[in-house]
Amino acid sequence: MEIQFTRTPEDVRALIDHMYRGKGPTRKRLMTLITVRSIESALAVLVGVVLGTALLGVEASIWVVIGVGLLLGLGWAVFYLVVQLLSISNWVNRDTKAALSGGHNRNTLGPIRVVSDADGIRWSSSFGSSSIVWAGVERVERGPSAFYIFLNASTAMDIPRRAFPDDASYEEFFAQATEFFQTAQAEYDERVAHAGG
Repeated sequence: MEIQFTRTPEDVRALIDHMYRGKGPTRKRLMTLITVRSIESALAVLVGVVLGTALLGVEASIWVVIGVGLLLGLGWAVFYLVVQLLSISNWVNRDTKAALSGGHNRNTLGPIRVVSDADGIRWSSSFGSSSIVWAGVERVERGPSAFYIFLNASTAMDIPRRAFPDDASYEEFFAQATEFFQTAQAEYDERVAHAGG
């Protein structure tokens, strides 16, 4: 199957956004950071309880102290989560700007030709071409506006939905790519199993 499309800055942004919000290692690093920060937020609740005790004095009811502590801690947690959500958008914007600025990265924009068959996938532009066999692909993922063929943990080829004349063609290409990938992975796993035993 063959398709052609013009990659736009919006496509690059969608790819980077998918890498932050998808299933890959960028997402895992982000989730680790958020988990650590959530633990810090839980500690903030504890600190809030301690501060509540100090501010209200020991004469106050334990429930009042706990309530004030929870309010202080939860206030911090909500503030932190809002900051993190804004940070993800800022990271996507920063990485998109870096990907599109000067040098060889600007060559990622413009006309792209993609050819997929049982052997692998090939793409070319006016700046060069590349190909990979399906067994060398790390994963195939679907995003809201494109699907992504990951060559490794941090490099992917995006194929936007708008490159296809209709949804049926998009779904057919995605299903075919997924089938080629899964077949190649199963054959590779079988060869490894036979070589090892």
